[in-house]
Amino acid sequence: MRRLLFALVLVCSSAFADIRPELPLEQCSSHVPYGLPISQKSGTTIVCREGYIVEHDNQAHIPIWVSYMLTPEKAIGCYGRDTKFKQDPALPAGASATAKDYAKSGYDIGHFANNSDMRWSSETEEESNLFSNAAPQLPGLNRASWKSLEDLTRAWALGRGQILVYIASVYDRKASNRINGTVVIPEAFVKILVDQNTHEVLVFSYPNANSRENPKKFKSTLASVQRTTGLKFPLPQKPILSKVMWPIQLKSARMAKASQCKEK
Repeated sequence: MRRLLFALVLVCSSAFADIRPELPLEQCSSHVPYGLPISQKSGTTIVCREGYIVEHDNQAHIPIWVSYMLTPEKAIGCYGRDTKFKQDPALPAGASATAKDYAKSGYDIGHFANNSDMRWSSETEEESNLFSNAAPQLPGLNRASWKSLEDLTRAWALGRGQILVYIASVYDRKASNRINGTVVIPEAFVKILVDQNTHEVLVFSYPNANSRENPKKFKSTLASVQRTTGLKFPLPQKPILSKVMWPIQLKSARMAKASQCKEK
């Protein structure tokens, strides 16, 4: 019995190894400058991390929403990527998804707060790889059109200045499918970008389906995504809802990152 208990302790310690304690919620004020998104779901946990803030659905085992402020400096972080996901010790027991849930499921562990947006320190990079910051996403979306939008977001941050990023999932606890009978598979993913200088807002909604199409195909409206997610996203007092994609210079953004990371 002692050996069994010791083994269980080792497994739990390994699952949470090296994860810093969560921060007080007030320390995440920069990630939610207009207030927290409003959700009607119960049984959730809000966790503040240095790089982002998340409201996690402990019954669905996925994030409801994640919010963070992406600055030009953070958009060209140079720390390497650690692909190993870990459970979030800030969640109640049994609330976190696990690697076993995703194994052979056919779904990627899809980041909400994008790993490349968090590579400005080794700690924030590691904390992006928590299951509380991820949901099942089809590989043909996660590695294609959704990734393209993540690349565009960093380039916009470099060219325009600070960008507030909201990511949210669309799902029904009762109706949505689950991997391993446990982790809810979102029907869609939402991304809202708020330019902190101009207060322009871009809204996207992606079905959880394989796609290599240009992100502009998935432009949506604030009213639509607030209806499908059941969330209210706080915005500046006089937001300007952009009807067209913002101008972009991806090549310049890639060159800036290459130069910054070469110097380090």
